[in-house]
Parts: sequence; structure tokens; C-alpha cells
Amino acid sequence: MNTIKKIRLSLVAFSLTISAFSQQVPLYSNYFFTPYIYNPAMSGLSATPELSAIFRRQWTGFDGAPQTAALAFNGASLSNKVGYSVYAYNDQASLLERNAIYGAYAYKVQFGDKNFIDFGIGAGYLNQSINVTLIRNSDRFDPAVFGQVNGRSIFDVNIGVNARINNLMVGAAVPQLFSSPIKFLDQPTAQVLFSAYRHYNLMAQYDLNVQGDRALLSPLVMIRGAEGVPAMVDAGAILRVPKYGHLGFMYRTDYAVTLNIGVNLTDQLMIGYAHDFSISEYSRAMGNSNEIILMWRFGSSSKMDRLETEIKKLKQQQSKKDDNTEKMIKDRLEELREEIRREYQRQAEQQTNQQTDGQRATQPTTQSNTKPQQPAQGSNQPQGGTGFTSGGQSIQQSEMASNVVPGSRGFYVVAGVFSNLGNAERLTAELKNKGFDARYFQDKNNNMYYVYLFKFDTYAKANQVRQNKIDGRYMDELWIKIVE
Repeated sequence: MNTIKKIRLSLVAFSLTISAFSQQVPLYSNYFFTPYIYNPAMSGLSATPELSAIFRRQWTGFDGAPQTAALAFNGASLSNKVGYSVYAYNDQASLLERNAIYGAYAYKVQFGDKNFIDFGIGAGYLNQSINVTLIRNSDRFDPAVFGQVNGRSIFDVNIGVNARINNLMVGAAVPQLFSSPIKFLDQPTAQVLFSAYRHYNLMAQYDLNVQGDRALLSPLVMIRGAEGVPAMVDAGAILRVPKYGHLGFMYRTDYAVTLNIGVNLTDQLMIGYAHDFSISEYSRAMGNSNEIILMWRFGSSSKMDRLETEIKKLKQQQSKKDDNTEKMIKDRLEELREEIRREYQRQAEQQTNQQTDGQRATQPTTQSNTKPQQPAQGSNQPQGGTGFTSGGQSIQQSEMASNVVPGSRGFYVVAGVFSNLGNAERLTAELKNKGFDARYFQDKNNNMYYVYLFKFDTYAKANQVRQNKIDGRYMDELWIKIVE
């Protein structure tokens, strides 16, 4: 039983050591380039899809120290409203080995031109196992060592949120949300347990342009913690020069000072190296840590290409805004023009009436034997049964406004366009009082009301009526409305 207690105590002590360095969630030194590993809301922030391979060896002077290999892919939808990432890793630390794969989804909500809030969720499969072959024990019947201590798997969930305000980015995440316990062996004489602690990450970063757009300096702070474990703080900065590579420095409380350096071999391929100089009280025994990252970008990451991509997005956004604005302005101008025309006509009619009344008041009231002159037979009378002609030809009854289905397919001769129903009704009534057969309909595509006089099957005939203004009988402007 002493052996059993020792194994249990060793596992617990090792777990506490790992937790103290936030190693349940693997520790990385190049997370500038893969922040979505810690926060799913940061998926899809890069300009192009990326595939990253990471290998890390921690505490080179310590036998059985953590060793991590990871593969990660990150991308976004064409609209950049959705980000996604896939992340898999193998993490070995003495007796314990973890294998995991996660998928993450991020939805981006935009406020203004450069402000976003990103919401992310990740879910994955986590397998935890104990390598009993590394245990040396004289008691070959000890159930804690030679029992059925197989790997155990759990379903894991990560959540996160990220805010981007101009050049400032602040994110928070909760990895291992469910904090699930893993039971390897449960016997009356022995228990082997491991708990996946809930973690908490907070990260803030600010981007500063250096020498125009030639380089980008990004100071950042990251705080990591777990339940019952003191927080670990990273504070540093990274200088990225797109044409050449990057250089970074990081101070990590009670753990190490990190130096990062990387080279952009091509526009697509980057290789980076990070070295952790241990500063803990056990630094001599533990040694230092090394990490290598290889990143392949699916598409050029040069400044010009990024600018072209950004300009294309802005043009698409602006084009949509311009189309909507142009349509709204055009409809409003048509309405205002019609209202102004009607107002001028009303004032002209009032002035004419006043002049006529004045002339009548000054004329002598004498008798005349001359009878009013009658118009000649057929003079100024429209040809055909409808009373309206165009080019000397009669307009058919089926082409009159009252004889067509409003809004049906065809070419309408329009006398007015309004956004207000009352204005359309008033013009229709005025035209009817003047002897025109006027009707109106609403276009459901733009919600405008069109007052029309005729509808034709061909554009040519409708345009002829518009141009000759019904053989001069209509004195104002006419338009053609095409309904397909």
C-alpha cells in the first residue's frame, strides 16, 4: 500500500507542477501567430488561410519534461463574417500523455468601419493516458501500476470573445470549460484520478505602424490561470517586418524570458524559433526550452496583396451602399421634380384665372349679334374610338390605363412617380379631371407609386407616345416604366 500511496502522491505532485505552469493547456511561445489555440473567437483573423506546425521541447535539463507537437489550420469565409480553425496536438509529460483535436467557429459582428466583436466556440476530443511502462516498482502485483490503467477520453468545450477597436484587440477565453475528471482506475485498493481543470485566458494587443507601413510593432499582455493555481502573466512585444520576418521579446512571471525570431522565406512560408531562458529557482536543474514553428500561408501576405484585398472588400461594401443611395436619391428626385412641376402648374393656373377675371371686369357689357364660332367638324378631335392618338394613329382601348392590369408586364407611359400614396392619388384625380384616363400602381421592388396613362406591348410605341406627348395634347413631362 505504501507503493500505491507513493504513486498517487507522485501523480498528484506532478499534476500540480504541470498546473503551476499552465501545462494542462499546452504552453507555447509563438502564440502571436496562432492565438486561436487559446481563444476560439480569434479564428479567422489572418488575411489568408494558414497552416502551422509547432514542435516544443520544454526544460531540456529535466528528464521526462513536457514535449509538445501541434498542427493547426486557420481560415475565414469570403465575407470575413465567419472564422474557423482546426487544432490537434500531442503533449507528453513524464507518465502523462495527452492527444487532442479541436474545431473552432467564430462569428464576427461589425460596428463601424474598423470595430468588431468576435464570438467563438470550440469543441473537441481529448484523450488522457498514463504510460505505466515508465514506472519502476518491485511489487509486480500492485494494481495501481499493473492494473488496467488505459487511456480515457472526454468531450471538451472552449469558449471565447474578442473585441477589435481600431488597432486595439482584447480577448477572453475559457478553455476546458467542463472541467471534467478523468478516472483511470477505480478499485477498492487503488485509485488513479486526473482532473482537467478549467482555465482562464485574457489577452490584449495593440498594433503600431513603424516607418509608415513598413513594419508593425505589437505590444501585448496575456494572463493565464486555472482554478486554484496562481496566474501567469506574459508581457512583451513583437516587431513584424513583412518583407523579412519578425523579432519578439517576452517576460513570463516566475518562469522565463523568451526571445522570438523568425524569417519569411517566401511570401507564403515562414519559419520561427523561440527560446525560453528559465528564471525560476529551479532553472539550473530544469534547463531552457526551445520551440520551432513553420507556417504556410495559402496566398501572398505581402502588404500590396493585403491592401488589394482590403480595397476589394471596401469597394464591394461601398458599391452596395452607392447602389442603395443612388436608388434612394433618384426616387426622391423624381418625386420632388413632380411635386415642383405640379406647384408651378398650380401657380400658373391661378395667375391665368386672375388675369381672365380682370379682363372680364373691364370689358363693356354690350349685346352682340355674333354667335360663338363653332369649331370645324373634326377639328382637334382625336382619331379613333379612344379619343387619343399618337403619330396620327388611334390608341387602342386595350392600351388605355383603365383597361390594363396595374403592374402587369409591359411598357407604361408614366406621368408621375411618388413615394407617397396621397400624391399619386391627387395627380390621378387631376389628370382625370382634364380628360385623361389615368391610373396608378405600386412597384413592390422600390415601393414607389407610378401614375400612368397607357401601357403598350412594345417600347417603340410607348416611346413614340412619350416623345410626341399624345400628339401634343399633354404638355408636361412623360416617362416610360418597364415592368418585366
